Amino acid sequence: MNSENTQIIHSPFDDSAKARQYRMGLISIDGAPDNNAIAVLAHVYAGLFYDNLCDYFEDMEHTENICSRLSEMRKSVSSQKLLLAICMQYDMMQKQLPEPIWWIVGNSALVELFAGEFLDCLRTLQKAV
Repeated sequence: MNSENTQIIHSPFDDSAKARQYRMGLISIDGAPDNNAIAVLAHVYAGLFYDNLCDYFEDMEHTENICSRLSEMRKSVSSQKLLLAICMQYDMMQKQLPEPIWWIVGNSALVELFAGEFLDCLRTLQKAV
């Protein structure tokens, strides 16, 4: 904290993002995505997301519809728009976006990997129900 007691706001689009992504283990020191770390992260958050949907809606039909729509979007929109759609679902459920996802949004390579893995996990969860 600086001497004036003001908080500096950081974003996934500023100069500190790459260092933060590296410290979280999402990228190597040279900026290459860690596919294994992204896969684990996507799996954890897809499971939590699915559970949050199940908790939010009274019936499974709504949860299944949202998951199906996200899967369909994968065929026609960019990974950035897909991640935005996932973020909007967090807003709809009045849930805070998990911080690691926030730090991914500024890195297009991480967004592409995360969104794909996230949706693959959601699809697996849908089939398991």
